[in-house]
Amino acid sequence: MLDKINSLDMTAPQPAPAGAPFRNALIAADGPRMMLTTFSILALELAMIRWVGTQIRVAAYFSNLVLIAAFLGIGLGAAIGPRRPQWFAATLPILVVVVGVLSLSEPFGFVRFAFPDPTINLWGATIREQQKAGNFLLACLAVLASFWAITAVFFAMGLPLGWLFSRMEPLRAYRWDIAGSLLGVVVMSIAAWAGTPPPVWFTIAVVPVLLLHRTLINLLCAGAVVIAAAYSMSGAVFSPYNRIDIVPAVTRLGKPALERPEWELSVNRDYHQYMFDLSHASDPGAVTNETRDLVRASYEVPFRVSDKQGSAMIVGAGTGNDDAAALRAGFRHVVSVDIDPRIIALGRAMHPERPYDDPRVVPVVNDARAWFEQNNELFDVVCYGLLDSHAMFSAMSTLRLDNYVYTIEGVRAGWAHVAPDGVLSIRSRLPRENGSCSV
Repeated sequence: MLDKINSLDMTAPQPAPAGAPFRNALIAADGPRMMLTTFSILALELAMIRWVGTQIRVAAYFSNLVLIAAFLGIGLGAAIGPRRPQWFAATLPILVVVVGVLSLSEPFGFVRFAFPDPTINLWGATIREQQKAGNFLLACLAVLASFWAITAVFFAMGLPLGWLFSRMEPLRAYRWDIAGSLLGVVVMSIAAWAGTPPPVWFTIAVVPVLLLHRTLINLLCAGAVVIAAAYSMSGAVFSPYNRIDIVPAVTRLGKPALERPEWELSVNRDYHQYMFDLSHASDPGAVTNETRDLVRASYEVPFRVSDKQGSAMIVGAGTGNDDAAALRAGFRHVVSVDIDPRIIALGRAMHPERPYDDPRVVPVVNDARAWFEQNNELFDVVCYGLLDSHAMFSAMSTLRLDNYVYTIEGVRAGWAHVAPDGVLSIRSRLPRENGSCSV
């Protein structure tokens, strides 16, 4: 009996039923096939997490749902893969339907579904009483439909994973699995760092599928996915963190006095900031108005209350409104810290007052808290701009920016950079019930 037990190979994989998931694959070995499969899964997972929230605004604040849908789909696919590996052929046809529908979210009106909870007020966006029931239903349907559609995509992608695990020795399979996953994370991180748009993300994700299952239908579906992703951009640009839309600004301030174009910048489809031209006070011939004067004064308060006009640091500088205010107040050295390099670049190229072209301004791309810890420079004014993060924090989340920046520790870190007799300025944008905001 012992001889029989010892003769058993307890680690040998069980043979999988016939019917491989791959067709006309360029890669024959199971190990590289596993790596391509997990690479594609990780790349598509990260692409969907970034992209879905920009297409359906409500889903942006439930980004974990995309992750949960992916895990659920992969798990189900891996479980069924040894028995139904041929269903992998449906991956790109399902994906093209999902991406195609979501790419049309703007013309179909899916983007602007209001949040179902009427107590939530996001950056001044309120819900009318007569819309509550309808919005609740539409928002719930949008989130649920997105969840199950994404689950279906990853179910199909998980099928070859289960099939390959049933054929390979476990430790060898895990080595190739982890290698593909890590490579997918690295490649997508590089793509994000480079500020690439969605067509690039989806190309990275679908090419491995084409290498594993080369059919005319898959080739057409892959092309359609990339085209749909490109259509969804609608002129937007992408930073390592956000989708950024820029349109000519229509404000309540009236026309800028010097007739230079002003711009409205939205991040992930939500209003983020205006690029104001508030420089007309220095032009004796400029026509002014009371509202614009009030806005200009609000920006200049931190820099006018200081008796010194030597140096200033602006945290959350954005496109440069606060920098322009510091320059108008006569500051000789301004350090502007913002985490998003694309927003700083847009401010340099498009802000009507061109603050970033001034040699007195030093733009710094960094996280504010990291900059505080890495530098010892002192300033006459440390100004907190209207800090927010549309990607990670909002009133719709249990995580708030207040928990990380507007804290005792965060303010102390900022105060450590204030020179003797200097000024620390903190502003916060507080939405009112009528949709307006106070600062």
